Order: sequence, then C-alpha cells, then structure tokens
Amino acid sequence: MADGLAGLDRTTILRGAGYALSWVVPCGIANAIAASKDAGGWVFLTFVLIIVGFAFGGYGTARDIEDQPLQHAAAAAVLAFLVAQAVFIVIRIARGEPVSIPGIILTALLAASAGVLGGLLAAKGARPGSRR
Repeated sequence: MADGLAGLDRTTILRGAGYALSWVVPCGIANAIAASKDAGGWVFLTFVLIIVGFAFGGYGTARDIEDQPLQHAAAAAVLAFLVAQAVFIVIRIARGEPVSIPGIILTALLAASAGVLGGLLAAKGARPGSRR
C-alpha cells in the first residue's frame, strides 16, 4: 500500500535502498582505497561495481512490488546514493579534500538510471518463478 510521496511505498523503497547500500558501501570503500593508491584500473572497476550495486537495489525493489516498479526502483537507488554520498562527502571535507558537485550530479543520474535498469529487469520477468 502506498504511503509515501507520489503514491510510492516507503517501506519498499527503504528495503531496496538497503539492498543497494549492502553492495555500494563496501565497493565505495574499495574505490576510495584504490583512488588513494592511484590504482586507475581498480578505481574504474570499483566504480562499475558501485553502479551495479544501484542496479541491484532497483532490481530488489521492483521485484517486491507490483505497482510502479520502475519509480520505486529509481527512488530506492537515489535514496541509497544520497545516504552513501552524504557519508563520503563528510569524510572528504573532514580530510580537506575537494568535493566535485558536477561529479556528484553525474553519479546521482547514473545511480537513478542503474536503479531503473535493475527495476526493468525485475519488472520484465528476469527473476525466478516469474509469470510476466
């Protein structure tokens, strides 16, 4: 049942954001470590894994709901992004490192897009036992 903004189910969105964060946070930490060691290949790989984590969150969200699965998937991915990004921004500021606003905006758009892609996979039947 919808109890949130624009008819979206907050519980489902929170659960999906949790799915995404379980993947995004460890990969984000690995990305920060790789960046501090100037390991370009590992930075790219961990960034790709972060984006996959947002898709995972979108998939998990859309799998759990019948009404507006793609909107829920995007909302879960963006919520996960906001939570993770807030923590990483605080860490960067505390270390005196610069924060790239265009980079944050681009990554937010990638997170939402990946969430929708994961949601699309779940909504179109790429899941066990689906009859869609």
